[in-house]
Amino acid sequence: MTSQEKFDSTVAMVKTFDPQFGWIWKSDSVLHRTIGWIFDKLGMPGYLNSFWTTFKNTVGRPNCAKLGMEYEWSVMAHEGRHAYDARRLTFPLFALIYGFPQWLGLLAVPLAVLLVCLTGSWLGLLGLLALGFLAPIPAIGRTILELRGYRVSMSCDFWTYNGGIDFSHEIKSFLEIFEGGTYYYMGASLLKGYVENKLNYYLAELNAGKGYQGDTYLTTVRNLALSFLQ
Repeated sequence: MTSQEKFDSTVAMVKTFDPQFGWIWKSDSVLHRTIGWIFDKLGMPGYLNSFWTTFKNTVGRPNCAKLGMEYEWSVMAHEGRHAYDARRLTFPLFALIYGFPQWLGLLAVPLAVLLVCLTGSWLGLLGLLALGFLAPIPAIGRTILELRGYRVSMSCDFWTYNGGIDFSHEIKSFLEIFEGGTYYYMGASLLKGYVENKLNYYLAELNAGKGYQGDTYLTTVRNLALSFLQ
């Protein structure tokens, strides 16, 4: 089975959980190009060329995918988890959890204006202190949601290679992603131990032949991964 066939099969699988699921090239999207420009200015390049991003039920594929990647299907399974979670939770709730606490900083200016109007005092400008939430503060909600996606990624690798790869290296690379600018330092320092423990727990479950029971999405991904080996 070709990489494209695996990719198409994965998209079809995710559609059974969210019929509106689909994808676009980031370079063809005004929204993604704008976000990429902003990230470049903030010193976080690579958004358009390297990173996959899911908004609601649509995955933005980076330019690197145009070169063809053997593992694209597993990335799409990861992104499909996010789309399914957003559908189950409703997208507004998913977005609030994913963006917390940084979205509180976006309320700083309207909060300050409201306080000035209500108090009649410039002390209301203290509401601008909420701008501090725009800093790269560890984000537990985003961390938990991304861990659900990276559990899918790790599981895909495990089932594809029958556990025969160096997962200590994979866990290390995942930790670097969680701590770095890719996700705005969501799992930095304070959450590092939590993330590492969860990843090691996922691996232990896989080695024990468990971890997917009771999880319909992950079970379906497992069946798909095993079908690719036939």
